[in-house]
Amino acid sequence: MPLRKRTAWLSSLTCRRRTAIAAYFVFALLPLTVLGGQWLVSALTGDGAALAQVLPGGRSLGLLWNSLTLATAVALLSTTIGTGLALWLSGEGRIQRLVGAIYLIPLLMPPYVHALEWMAVAGRRQFLDSLFRSLPLPGSVSFSAYGFWPAALVLTLSLFPIVTLLVRRGLEAIQPELLEAGWLVDTSWRIGYRIVIPLVLPSVIAGAGLVFVLSFVEYGVPSLLQYNVYIMETYASFSLYFNPVRAFGATLPLMAVATLILALSQAPLRNSPLRPQPGPRTFPAVGQWPAPARAFLVLCLSVWTLAVAVPVIVLVARLGSVSVLARAVSTASDELVRTLVVAAVTGLVATMVAVPLASALMQRMTRAWWLALALPLAIPAPLTGIALIHIWNRPILDWGYGTLLILVLAHLARFLPFAAFAASSGVRNVDPLLLEAAALPDVGLRRRLTGILLPMFAPTIITTWMVTFVLSLGELGASLLISPAGQATLPMMVYNLLHYGATDMVSALALLILLSAGVACVGVLLMHRRIAGRLQ
Repeated sequence: MPLRKRTAWLSSLTCRRRTAIAAYFVFALLPLTVLGGQWLVSALTGDGAALAQVLPGGRSLGLLWNSLTLATAVALLSTTIGTGLALWLSGEGRIQRLVGAIYLIPLLMPPYVHALEWMAVAGRRQFLDSLFRSLPLPGSVSFSAYGFWPAALVLTLSLFPIVTLLVRRGLEAIQPELLEAGWLVDTSWRIGYRIVIPLVLPSVIAGAGLVFVLSFVEYGVPSLLQYNVYIMETYASFSLYFNPVRAFGATLPLMAVATLILALSQAPLRNSPLRPQPGPRTFPAVGQWPAPARAFLVLCLSVWTLAVAVPVIVLVARLGSVSVLARAVSTASDELVRTLVVAAVTGLVATMVAVPLASALMQRMTRAWWLALALPLAIPAPLTGIALIHIWNRPILDWGYGTLLILVLAHLARFLPFAAFAASSGVRNVDPLLLEAAALPDVGLRRRLTGILLPMFAPTIITTWMVTFVLSLGELGASLLISPAGQATLPMMVYNLLHYGATDMVSALALLILLSAGVACVGVLLMHRRIAGRLQ
């Protein structure tokens, strides 16, 4: 490429990078930045309301401890199960390849669906309670559907695939030469814990940190399972005073801890965990591991199977009949359409931001950029809703505040990091030389878009949209606060009906959410296969 043309191309690349970063900041961080700036001004001027709940004490300190213990338990359980599943998936069998294509399904299920599953099987006089009462045990065994351990179990079943994802990417980043050298010295399973595990340990720590932060700021599951955590102080403060600045101050301790854990957990990553090393790898086969290790890997696979199958089985069993599902569709038709529209638009906008961002940062996805993309995950969902209310609840902005636009903005603020991660994972295999070739002056704009760029990025675009769409389908924490009057979504309807004991209708609505996500995933897979076939 001539020097002048190459300079122009690099200049346009820099412009695209800055535009993508600016769009990410506007959608994911600007609402909180505006609210945080006003809180800082109020605090500097000595406003007592802004400083009232910054330092937790008494009851608030106890709730913060509850959040810390819950997040720690979830992180430990998720790290154990997720790492074991990733190691099992490193095999080359047919079952490993099948599970490897769909292992993220539990993550794509809304956490409250897992909560409904636990409440259905572990409550008083439910399946597990009746089963253990029928066994000739020396003492009475009772199960509770509420409290610390049910909340920890439900969040673990929902979040452990995050650890699996990062550990698998860590395995892909191992240099093949290291494994080849190990096989020359030792051909047994010891390569696993002497070479593989130390090399993927940074990815394990990063995954554990992400799970800790997500469970630390989670509101829906602890609320449903009646385990009081610190994020409830945000709701209580805003409901009592309707003061966004005061609510921000109440949430500062939570965000400070979450940001610190996020930074420390991502620090061991030398570079992006989504950048693979070329070349084949030969990991120790599952059959070469000792019996206890094989049993552990099978246990991790069993937990994944339960996380996928049990929610669907429980919802179908509690549904009763197809007529209940038809009645749910008729009753909640407006909420269903509204949920699908918001999720589709959120996925579209998130894809338009995340794919150019991932493409622009493809060669510069350092640890700092990875942390910057993950930073919005430390923002609790209720605070996202409060920040948007603070910005948009003004007469001049009434045109957007009472519409679905506010829901789309809330969902974008919450799920743009996941869209960015999905897009980064997709563009990591794109050859930068092809992008330079597309920028040649002899290539017209139409040919550049339809003949080069679109075929290269189509799988990434489809996958990024699908991930954001499915996650948006189940959003609850911000929607409870930000949803306009009379414009509830399906998750909100599920959450409200839970308090009235309408178990069949709740199961039908939750099943509708899963069916919508399933149809989207199947459609995306079919489109992905069709595009891949054309490219070949």
